Amino acid sequence: MHSDSILRFEKSIFEENLVAVENNITEEGEHIIIRKLKNSFRTYLLTFEKLKNFPKSDSSAFVQKLIPEYSETRDLIVRLVGYEHGGNKSQKHTVKNHCSQSFRAYVNNRNGMFSHFSTVLFQVSF
Repeated sequence: MHSDSILRFEKSIFEENLVAVENNITEEGEHIIIRKLKNSFRTYLLTFEKLKNFPKSDSSAFVQKLIPEYSETRDLIVRLVGYEHGGNKSQKHTVKNHCSQSFRAYVNNRNGMFSHFSTVLFQVSF
């Protein structure tokens, strides 16, 4: 089913990357997005914890409940990328696609929960 150690590891990577982004604020307003991102991710985690033991056969209910938190978190990351890359639409589109593909793969396999966000934040932090 779930490997809690993998989830903890990926969550810690996300949180490390979030701290790196937080320590690399270069644009006005960036700190507001980061604060919202932290809150959104916390909500996402709480929803995930409630739903992680849903049967795989009930993926539609899982997705319907998790997608609002996922979308908000993803959109905040995309906004953050916009700050870092001067609003580059191509970069934002790439980030959205990467997150969406990873999320779909996660729903199908129920692993790699946070890697899609962690990877993007890692790229933003440098």
